[in-house]
This record gives sequence, C-alpha cells and structure tokens, in this order.
Amino acid sequence: MLAELSLLVLCVLRIATALSNITIDDQDERINYVPSSSWHRVEGRNWDIGGGHMLSENTDAYAEITMTCMCPTSSSTSGLWTHMRLVVSSFYFYSALYPYGIMTDIFLDGILIKTADLQDYDSTDDGSGGGTVASAIVASFTGTTSKQHTIRVGIPSGEDIPGYAVVDAFL
Repeated sequence: MLAELSLLVLCVLRIATALSNITIDDQDERINYVPSSSWHRVEGRNWDIGGGHMLSENTDAYAEITMTCMCPTSSSTSGLWTHMRLVVSSFYFYSALYPYGIMTDIFLDGILIKTADLQDYDSTDDGSGGGTVASAIVASFTGTTSKQHTIRVGIPSGEDIPGYAVVDAFL
C-alpha cells in the first residue's frame, strides 16, 4: 500500500512538472536575432508581453530559438497505473495585432508552419502605429516529439505581402 501511494505521488509530481509553462520573452538570450543589426526593440505599451517586441524589416533577417522537447512517459505494473503516456509538449507564438497589414512567417524545424496575419481588422488601417490588440497566441505547434526543435520567425516572401518579422514571446 505504501509503495503504491509513493508511486502515485511520484507520477503526480512528474505530471505536474511536465505541465509547466515557460514564457520566453523577446529579450531572452536564448533567442538568436540574425543579423542582430537588423532588429530593433519597439516599446509596446501594454500590448506586448514584457512591454515591447523585436521587429525587423530586413527580408534576410530572422529570429530563431532552439528548445529541447521532452515528452515524458511513465509506466508501472501495479494497480490502475498499468500504463500512462503523456505528450504535453507544445510551443506557442505570441504577438499583438496592428492597425495595418502585417504578416510574419513561422517555421518549425525548417518547415513553414504558418504565415501569421497580425492585422487588427477591427481598427482603421492607418498604415503604421503600435499594437491595438494585446499580445495573444497567434500560432501553435502541438503534439511535438521528444527531440530538439527550432522555431524560426522571418519575413514572408512575395511583393504583395506586407511583411515584418515580429517577435514578442514564445510559450
């Protein structure tokens, strides 16, 4: 009985640890801005996580972060805990929305996952200005596998796409 209770406590602790969220703001040293001279910080008042975001208009610029994803597995042969498998690893990309056309490409492991449309269509398009909608999840990557993953943010290609590379935060 004590052994089963101890195993249950260990499993719950492992699950609680696996379900932790970590926010990585745009100023975190784990984010690599290339070339660094093409990026600048924009104060975001109350719209951005951490009070601002990084921005580039250079079509060759990108921001990249590599994280090791651990999808824990646990198994036991006692009682109800005969087999338990959790895949809890996901990545989320945060950005504010802006009162004009702005798009950002987001890649996972070299594959374009999403061209994020960051325009606030409820505001008058004035062609410039700060955020009008607070930072929220604009792209997500769920069900990743246990390995290193690289997220890259860049400017979409194409003449008709209003592109900027914007980095506010990752979760």
